Amino acid sequence: MGRIIAVANQKGGVGKTTTSINLAACLAEKKKKVLAIDLDPQGNMTSGLGVNKDEVENTVYNLMLDECSIAESIENTVVDNLYVIPSNVNLAGAEIELLDIEEKESILKKNMELLDGKYDFIIRYLIGHKSRKCYFSLFTFRIKIVNATITDSSQQVTTDRD
Repeated sequence: MGRIIAVANQKGGVGKTTTSINLAACLAEKKKKVLAIDLDPQGNMTSGLGVNKDEVENTVYNLMLDECSIAESIENTVVDNLYVIPSNVNLAGAEIELLDIEEKESILKKNMELLDGKYDFIIRYLIGHKSRKCYFSLFTFRIKIVNATITDSSQQVTTDRD
């Protein structure tokens, strides 16, 4: 599997969406094949990559509920070499719908394993608050986490390696 980069911070408004979009686009510009996964029900990463979140047939929500395959959930973006598994408001209900599903923590991981070798980088944009979706997204992965924190006078970026 390609290198997985998760952009996460508990606080909202710290540049997670912008960082995710720009990082994915820059890697794609360097001729790397990139898959972005939007795990925020607002779907701003999806929209920012030129995909209409309200018109896509399948999203990460459908994928997590096993209503589509991972291949069926991937959409082209406006950037060459950059693809996205979109999100929209439907994802907000996934936590409740997944309550009775066994091994829910590994749904995304198992699906991503099917992509082995197809992408150089997988960028995962995580929501800005503590939730089970964020936890499930991080569960059992070898991940580099980019934690973007913007303060009044400077921008500080820290990286935790696996």
